[in-house]
Amino acid sequence: MKAILDDLNAVAGVTGAFVCDGDGRLLASSLKTPISDDILAMVAKTLNRTAEGVHSLQGKKATDVEMVFESGIVVLKPLEPGCLCILCTPKVSIPMLNLTANMAARQAKKAIAGGAVALAPGPAPAGKGIPS
Repeated sequence: MKAILDDLNAVAGVTGAFVCDGDGRLLASSLKTPISDDILAMVAKTLNRTAEGVHSLQGKKATDVEMVFESGIVVLKPLEPGCLCILCTPKVSIPMLNLTANMAARQAKKAIAGGAVALAPGPAPAGKGIPS
């Protein structure tokens, strides 16, 4: 999984990426600037809920979610279950990012389905000490 995330980090404008399961538990991360697992778990849980809401409104299969902020962009690729979260600078080229990210999402989904990814040590599962 680390190699998949490191490939994403090589894309110009990407500052890091992480993968979480459907409950928001961190499975793997590769960030250029370290962020605590507890914070990543809260972000993952929030992003999972956001993606579920967007998908329930659309009434169809999961799609990518892009959240644009003043200081950066968060791209969420659904893995069903779970998600690949990519942190980017505001100047990232989304089309260029998607070329690598779509392949990374397919590889991550296969790794999770094949049981090749264990939970990263750190935060408790969603609902056990992690604020909502």
